[in-house]
Amino acid sequence: MSKKYNKSGLPFESVKIGYVDAEITAVESREIEKRDNIYGEWFAKHHEIDYDKELIGGEKVNTLIHEILHAIVHVWGIKFNSHEQEEDIVNTLGGALTTLFKDNPELLLWVYNQFHGEE
Repeated sequence: MSKKYNKSGLPFESVKIGYVDAEITAVESREIEKRDNIYGEWFAKHHEIDYDKELIGGEKVNTLIHEILHAIVHVWGIKFNSHEQEEDIVNTLGGALTTLFKDNPELLLWVYNQFHGEE
């Protein structure tokens, strides 16, 4: 079954994180680069994730997972000693999860099936 992709190049427009529906928006590279050479950003006040629309493959997946982790930190009230500590932990976990999902695609399918009653 093929999914339709929206203007952000994703088969979904938002992700539910706790009490928040975080909208995901692809933006022009020049807009992202104005924000200190980053690939994406979580905006807590607006519950929005922006990412560079030119990203593809693993970089796109890793960036979205990274920003979703920042959203999780915010929504669930996880505290760090500094922004740098949060960034280090989010970078490490984001990379680890991206690699886990890439190297074990059957894991994602299994998780989906467990929640939706399929075998």
